[in-house]
Amino acid sequence: MSADEIFRKMQTQLLDGQYWTFDAFRKYNVILFDLYGGNKSKAKPTQKRNELNEDYAERVAKWETDMLKKMDPSVRALRQKIKIMDAMDPVELASNHKSIFTRRGKKLIAQRAGVDVNEVESLILEHDGLRADRKWYQTRMLLKLPLPQTMEERDRLATFDRPFSRTEMEMAKQHQESRIKSAKRDQKSPKRITSYVFRTPSKGISRWNFS
Repeated sequence: MSADEIFRKMQTQLLDGQYWTFDAFRKYNVILFDLYGGNKSKAKPTQKRNELNEDYAERVAKWETDMLKKMDPSVRALRQKIKIMDAMDPVELASNHKSIFTRRGKKLIAQRAGVDVNEVESLILEHDGLRADRKWYQTRMLLKLPLPQTMEERDRLATFDRPFSRTEMEMAKQHQESRIKSAKRDQKSPKRITSYVFRTPSKGISRWNFS
């Protein structure tokens, strides 16, 4: 399957369902993981009859580590996202907004998934970005405008047509406030004005000097 075909398939998946919940986002990543060949690796080992649970868990952990090492970086990143969402509780998965996640909740998810908190926050930001894409596609469909058919076309149209996500608006506001504070902090006293007319001194002999 070509990159353009994958883009159109995932666009359809993004528009599927009534709400863009984290559970829907998980399904989205599972399908994308499968399309990129993530499920072509060896099957997960089964527990032997007399094998202790601790030994089996250790063997599965080793199998997963080896599997991740052999994966393409982009496929590995998708597997990591699925792992993070597997660590979410049912209430978090049923939510369609980042406000459900507290600082403590993010730390607990990171601990369960065995990742850094920054990776959890990055996933929440991606969900919010795709939420804005979904709203954008729905608006274009309502206005009977064609949807982008390739990633390149999507990026081109998004520069002037796509609305900002909630996170993007917050980041833009923070950046603007930071620039205003920086400008106020670095503001210097105005130059003292000694005349109401400013004339740049001319080069060479001054024709106004009669002395």
